[in-house]
Amino acid sequence: MQDRRVVMRVGVVYSTPQDLLERLPDLLRAAVERREKVRFERGTLVNLGDSAIEYELVYWVLSPDCGFYAETHQQLLFDLIREMRERGYDFAFPSRTLYVVPPEEGVPPERGMPPGPAGPPAAAG
Repeated sequence: MQDRRVVMRVGVVYSTPQDLLERLPDLLRAAVERREKVRFERGTLVNLGDSAIEYELVYWVLSPDCGFYAETHQQLLFDLIREMRERGYDFAFPSRTLYVVPPEEGVPPERGMPPGPAGPPAAAG
């Protein structure tokens, strides 16, 4: 192996302002291009995920040395975290919003059945 290809995802919250969303690919590119023995491939918006707007950063470490890769990647991550926080980005994390609807008044739930739109099973027979 002569080079090492690195693929990573960065997720930001859905409330991120449009101008910050559009600037993030340039920020990702700049963070990689400042490094020595590294070649930028792409930094693009790739998905509207369940809990994040997701970007994919792909770059090449131009050395077969695993230690060099690990140190370079770590420093890149530290730089990205610092720069993104300074510019007002919030990192997304897995989350889910539940909307709880109270049961209808006067309709008791069946014994052993959770309240919900499905209701009790039909009688067999």
